[in-house]
Amino acid sequence: YFCSGRCHAPDTEILVAGSPLDAVFRDNVSRTFPVSQGSWFPLPSHDGAEGGTECFCLPVVGVKRASDRAICVEFPAGGVPYETCQHLHILATVLAVSLENTVLFEMALVDGLTGTYVRSYFELRLKEELEKQKREPGVFSLVMLDLDHFKDVNDSYGHQVGDELLLRFAQLCKENFRRGHDVVCRFGGDEFLILLPETSLQDAQQAVTRLKQSLETLSLEDVAPKMGQILFSAGIVEAAGAGLSAEELCARVDGLLYEGKRAGRGRICSSRFHLEAPENEA
Repeated sequence: YFCSGRCHAPDTEILVAGSPLDAVFRDNVSRTFPVSQGSWFPLPSHDGAEGGTECFCLPVVGVKRASDRAICVEFPAGGVPYETCQHLHILATVLAVSLENTVLFEMALVDGLTGTYVRSYFELRLKEELEKQKREPGVFSLVMLDLDHFKDVNDSYGHQVGDELLLRFAQLCKENFRRGHDVVCRFGGDEFLILLPETSLQDAQQAVTRLKQSLETLSLEDVAPKMGQILFSAGIVEAAGAGLSAEELCARVDGLLYEGKRAGRGRICSSRFHLEAPENEA
C-alpha cells in the first residue's frame, strides 16, 4: 500500500471473510465504508465511527478471473469526487492487466517444476551477453551442472522423488548464485545452466564450490529415507571476446562437464575460452 508518498508492505494478515472486502470481492463492485478504527492504513469496517473519513474500496478485476485484490483509499466523508473515482478505476484496470501479464510472463519463461528459467530465456540472455562483449570487453562465466546417477534415483525411488530432488536442488542453485544477476536455467532433465555476467573463473569456481557444500547437507529423508549422498558434476567456462558464439561456448562447457563425469563424477572441471574479434570487423 501507499501512504505519505511511500510504499509499504507490512507483514499483516487481513481477515476477508465476513468483512466489507468480502462483499467487494464477491460482487466486483466499488463501495464506500466507514474507516476501521485502530489501523494506521485504510481498511473498511461495518461499524466504524461515522463522520471524519471514509474508506473507498475498489476491486482489481482481472480479465480471466474474479477479483482477489482491492484498492482501499481513505477520503473525507461525503463521497469520492467523480473525477477521482474515474482515475482510480483506470488505475485498477492497469494494475489488473499488469498482474496478469506478470503471471503470463512467468508461465512462458519459468520452468513449472523447478522455478528456474527455461532454456529459451537462457539463450536470449546469453545472446545479450555476447552482444555486450562487442561493446564492452570483459569476462563472464558459464556453468553447466548435472546431477550424478539421477536415473538411478528415478529407477529406485520413483519419478516423484526425482522431481522433489530436482526442486530442492534448483532451490539450492537459486540460493547460492546471485539473485537478480545470475541466470539459473533448467537446460533439460537434470541439467542446469547458469550464466554469470561479469564473473571471473575464480569467482565462478567459488560459487559452484559453495553449491557443492550446500548439496552435501541436503536431506531427502522425508521422501527417500535410504537415499545416499547426492553429487553433481560441473563444467565452468570463463568467456571473453567479441568473436564468441553461443554454440561453441555451450559445447565447451558441456565437454568440461562430461570430462568430470568420466573422471569419476562429483568433479568440477573448468577452463578459459577467450577469442578476439575477426580482423575485418570494426
